[in-house]
Amino acid sequence: LAAGQGDRALALLHDRVVTDFLNDPASPEPLDLSTVDPSVLAGAPGRLLAVAVDLLLQGDIARGGGYLDLLERAQPAIPPESRLAAQVEMARATRYMMAGQADQGVDAIRAARAIRDRGQFADEWVAAAPMELLRVFTWLEDFQAVEREVATALAAPELTEPVKLVMVAGARALALLESGRLAEAAEVARAAEAEARRLGFDQHFWSVDYRRTLAGLALEQRDLDTAEQLTEQVLSIAERRRPP
Repeated sequence: LAAGQGDRALALLHDRVVTDFLNDPASPEPLDLSTVDPSVLAGAPGRLLAVAVDLLLQGDIARGGGYLDLLERAQPAIPPESRLAAQVEMARATRYMMAGQADQGVDAIRAARAIRDRGQFADEWVAAAPMELLRVFTWLEDFQAVEREVATALAAPELTEPVKLVMVAGARALALLESGRLAEAAEVARAAEAEARRLGFDQHFWSVDYRRTLAGLALEQRDLDTAEQLTEQVLSIAERRRPP
């Protein structure tokens, strides 16, 4: 972008935005898109999608959603059975989930998975679906579905070690807490905490779920000081990226 090569920059973004999200514990600085010619985006749906996803992963729901809306009018239109169409559905799912629109998020993920299955292609964007579904099924108190998505995530070769050992484990710990399985929740949360420290993700927003679990467990034990401390950590981490 600094060199004025907007098209090349956005091609790199599309190739790397989800990959880096699944691997890198450091949040990148927001992109300065002021130098990008809007015509570059208008005529290239993949580039437009990359910008939308980058903004959503940064926690900017309004701007990311605005770029997603532009995709509806993008030309050429996205082929409905393409990998790009599946990725658009996943981006929509992320937007819905961040806004708390659980049913719409699930529908979008199902649509993305259906496109992938019909096309018989692998895609890390679609493989990341459990990262959203673990939360929505916890909201809906469908704990059997949570366990199914845990198994799906752990079996997905596209998902990285930090995703499986920190994010998935933390989300599962929170679901176990919500379902009243306190001893299991404690075991899973402490394991996720240890892995987050080992992998350098202990200040990443993926650490929010296991911290919320440990806070809930402390509250159950009437250890109010620990519960308060952990909850303050959750708020401090979440407000910088994606408040749950």
